[in-house]
Amino acid sequence: MSEEKLEYYKVLEEQYDHEIKRYQALKDINDLEKKIAELNKKIAKEKQKLQQQLLKAKALRREGLDDKAFKEEAASKKTEANIAQKELKIRELNRKIKKKEEELEKIENELKAIKERVKEAEPKEQNTGPEVEEARE
Repeated sequence: MSEEKLEYYKVLEEQYDHEIKRYQALKDINDLEKKIAELNKKIAKEKQKLQQQLLKAKALRREGLDDKAFKEEAASKKTEANIAQKELKIRELNRKIKKKEEELEKIENELKAIKERVKEAEPKEQNTGPEVEEARE
């Protein structure tokens, strides 16, 4: 094996290593986006629950059951806190996505540069076929 081919395969290995990193970053972004979707679903369910609690508290107040209405309102405050906690988690996940997207951009730029190096390092095939033999004669 020639030095030229050795260098070529080293650069080629580096290219594939960066492609693996790229796919991993894409997977990480997708996983984070999936978590956000799951949290949004939970938030929607929590907001539905909150509305039910508020309607129930209102109905209990109309009936003069202030103690029960107060308990329902207290439960609604807890639900609001759960919603706020999930929204905070979504903001954290969005920051992670932004960081991963920046990392992905860096990987893609490096990959582009490595692909250029692969082209440059590509071994030039030496002709040893019949046409070369004819030229020697």
